[in-house]
Amino acid sequence: MKKIAIRLDTGPSIGLGHLMRCLSLAERLTEDHQASVSFLCRNRLPQEISYEVQYLKQGGIASAEGYQVSGIEDEVEEMKQVLQECHMDCLIVDHYGAGDEYFKALRDWVSCLVCIDDGMGRRIPADIVVNGNLYGTKADYGSVPIQLLGGTYILLRKEFQAFPTRCIRSRLQKVYLTSGGADPLNFCQRILQAAEQQLPKLQFHVIVGADFELDYIKTLEMYPVTLHQNANMRECMLDADLFVTGGGSTLYELAITGTPSISYILAEDQLHVAWEIWKEGCSLPGGRFSAFDEQEFTEKIQSMGAVQARTKMSQKAQETVCGDGTINVAEQIKAFLGGKKGGRK
Repeated sequence: MKKIAIRLDTGPSIGLGHLMRCLSLAERLTEDHQASVSFLCRNRLPQEISYEVQYLKQGGIASAEGYQVSGIEDEVEEMKQVLQECHMDCLIVDHYGAGDEYFKALRDWVSCLVCIDDGMGRRIPADIVVNGNLYGTKADYGSVPIQLLGGTYILLRKEFQAFPTRCIRSRLQKVYLTSGGADPLNFCQRILQAAEQQLPKLQFHVIVGADFELDYIKTLEMYPVTLHQNANMRECMLDADLFVTGGGSTLYELAITGTPSISYILAEDQLHVAWEIWKEGCSLPGGRFSAFDEQEFTEKIQSMGAVQARTKMSQKAQETVCGDGTINVAEQIKAFLGGKKGGRK
């Protein structure tokens, strides 16, 4: 049995997308019982994680305020020890703080070194690089042997793989808001403020992230809104007529389910994802949330009231995003570990 380690961190200051896509990949890697997966982290993962987790000492465990993205080169020696003592065959790194020197230092300590990246290219000394974003095909990774780039390799959760054609309801009624695991910009509250006076006939719902502060949740409860804690995102997307969301990986899940959306850039690392989704017509552009305008938001909502607009967006989204990306990536990694090395895809 091959032993695979996944290096990531997650918390209030880092989107949950890293954890969710790695959990999905881990499930596919272990489904035939030919591999085991362990997670290597600096901070605590949710208790419901069923995989083995080893917490690294370097940098300490995240405080209540959340883990801050930073360089992780200080943990290299500890990582070498963990990889050696646990006899790891493969290391998968999904971490913005891992520079090329980090990969170079660990290159000879595993048979297969994998980088999950969201950038536009770099010279990573790895065996496999995965960039499943729609813009991934434009990224330049030089001589990395196996490059899994573009929508064919989007890492999505199992429940968002291979989804049937969406049927759009004629009436716009249920509008869901999501900002991810946390809401440091008060995105949901700002949207509810704008809607309270201008859009009284719509039913608003908020996906409460795992790292929402209790006081913030109480503030949201003051509005005419339904809050969803521990939400099933797939069910919420199917229930919604429209989502208002940040521009991160949630956009891919919305596209797979054919859920119409208006999306805003809440953080710089969402820029490329949002831009490609907007360009393909899979979501209505909201722009940077720092420039949010209530009147413009109201007009965008009203424009999505037409069933033809939502149907067109839904169909385009489902045509654009591939639901088999996680399966494709897992097969490539397993083939490499089995000695069947692929090529650039």
